[in-house]
Amino acid sequence: TSCATKIHIIAYSLGAPTARFLQHLLIRQAFTRKDGTPIRSNGSWIASITTLNGVNNGTVAVYAVGLSPWSLTPLPLSILWWIFTLVYVAVWMEWERGEKSWKLQLRHWTVRRQHGVSLFRLLTWRPGGNDNGGRDLCPASMISINQTLKQTSPHSSTRYLACCSAATAPLPLLGLHVPRPSMWLKGQAAFLLPLSL
Repeated sequence: TSCATKIHIIAYSLGAPTARFLQHLLIRQAFTRKDGTPIRSNGSWIASITTLNGVNNGTVAVYAVGLSPWSLTPLPLSILWWIFTLVYVAVWMEWERGEKSWKLQLRHWTVRRQHGVSLFRLLTWRPGGNDNGGRDLCPASMISINQTLKQTSPHSSTRYLACCSAATAPLPLLGLHVPRPSMWLKGQAAFLLPLSL
């Protein structure tokens, strides 16, 4: 990819801030070659970013699957906790067949038996608890991510289009984010509101 061969990105849900962050990294020239030399990248390599239901302001749905709004870690025995647990066990067991068939690509995690990590230690230590998509998707974290992106966005040579994005707004005094009034018309807020409290 270069300025001569620009790309168009169509992103859904978490892909929206991911695409925006990719452009931010291209502008900052954050990528390097294997030998450590920087790649002279440019934000203009991206001709357009189209987002569909992008969670550019975060979503309270992460609380529904078990992310704690206060600690931003999975609550014990929640859906998110079980997902993490199953992934940890699969990585620890060095489940090669699962990694190949599901393309999990988890070799970068140093939590395998061969690294001397016991299963008990793995499940109580829970590495990656602060580095997960749920944490990035919560409204409080997305505020921080958006502040970072403001340094380089919007790029003058890139076209941006957002389609059907729903958003949240802060609830006064409590500090929690709840669905915006426009979401009540879509019927989504009735489901999400109790989950955010």
